[in-house]
Amino acid sequence: MTDETGRLPPPLRRKLSYWAILFLVAAGLCELASLAVYRWAAGEGFSFSAVDAHRSRILQEVDEVEPAPGVTGDETLTAQVIHPYLGYVVDPARARRRVHAQGFPRIDAAFAAPRETIVVGVFGGSVAEQLVDRASPTLAEGLSRAPAFAGRRISIVSGALPGYKQPQQALALAYLQMLGARFDVVINLDGFNEITLPVVENLPRGVFFAYPPGWYLRTVGLHETQVVREIGTIATMRSTRRDLARFARESFLRHLVTPNVLWFLIDRRISASVGRHQRLLGTARTGRFLQAGPRDQRPPTSDEVFRRSAELWVRGSQSMEALARARGAPYFHFLQPNQYVEGSKPLSDEERHRAYDMGDASYGPPARRGYPLLIVEGRKLAASGFPFEDLTGIFAEETRTMYSDTCCHLNQAGCDILAQRIAATIVHGLARSAGPQP
Repeated sequence: MTDETGRLPPPLRRKLSYWAILFLVAAGLCELASLAVYRWAAGEGFSFSAVDAHRSRILQEVDEVEPAPGVTGDETLTAQVIHPYLGYVVDPARARRRVHAQGFPRIDAAFAAPRETIVVGVFGGSVAEQLVDRASPTLAEGLSRAPAFAGRRISIVSGALPGYKQPQQALALAYLQMLGARFDVVINLDGFNEITLPVVENLPRGVFFAYPPGWYLRTVGLHETQVVREIGTIATMRSTRRDLARFARESFLRHLVTPNVLWFLIDRRISASVGRHQRLLGTARTGRFLQAGPRDQRPPTSDEVFRRSAELWVRGSQSMEALARARGAPYFHFLQPNQYVEGSKPLSDEERHRAYDMGDASYGPPARRGYPLLIVEGRKLAASGFPFEDLTGIFAEETRTMYSDTCCHLNQAGCDILAQRIAATIVHGLARSAGPQP
């Protein structure tokens, strides 16, 4: 194969050079063809940074969509269980934190606190739960300024869970009271779930607007094997998509166009398949009363769902006020702030990047459209003397970052400001009404 000098014979060198050149030309043509294929498939020119950013988003999105829709926080469907009266609560045996036997993480003092302790019950969804988790000391300190609470220990408890919306808060208050829970003050912080989840969650799947979020998933396994099969298929495809994205990002071939385009086409095919199975999952059970609930003679429009949701929100609050008043506890209702309320806050650059999404499948459009209805209904409540305050403008002059995600949640600074405002309103309200009589 080599001559006496150790070099390859000229004919063999020419042949190898020929094949090397042919390979490079073919590879170059393949790269050029891949550029054209990508432009055809993606509708834009190829760039390594754009493809890598797309891969990173996939890895993040796959992780983020694992929890049930409409459910955020520490517990997802793996820890939440169906409840015969409240829709769902947290299973103490499955939770990653201590949970009371009744399925609420921070409700113990309502059942066990000594009589001299002031028990303040906070109800609502994940923002209300977050307020208790992050800002209880701030809330208690503010409430301690009320003359009626002077020298007494204040315990903040939570009857809130992620995703809760009326009538779940009203039912939770009634249920806990009947079991012997004591609340000397009742706070209801809500609004976002009531006006967005019926449109985002229930309406597209034909589920009754007043049903709990994710009800069509919470009934998995009760009857239909098709639903379980679809969920398993979706989980497998999501895992495959994540593995392929990770492999493509770490492979030495990531510096070539063709492997990136090939990955892009495969990923798009998997994504489309996931979408098809998600649609099948959404429609697999909506023909049954168990999953869909009461049916109107004709499917309601989104405008009707917004209107009915706002009305239910008002009636739920009125019911809670009556329940609290019957036990001698003052009640205070607050409409939670949200970044999608027009003009409610000058968004920081971080918030625009991390906490604002007006895409078709996001919470932004229904929140922007539905919140004005809640604000109008809230004004009517306040004008009638009802203990209501609209907190949507609480960050109107705040330029710092307050919102932590594209839903509704706040960072620590936001929670503290919210707690201070709620406490000040309650102290003022108690002063006007001579305080509670615990």
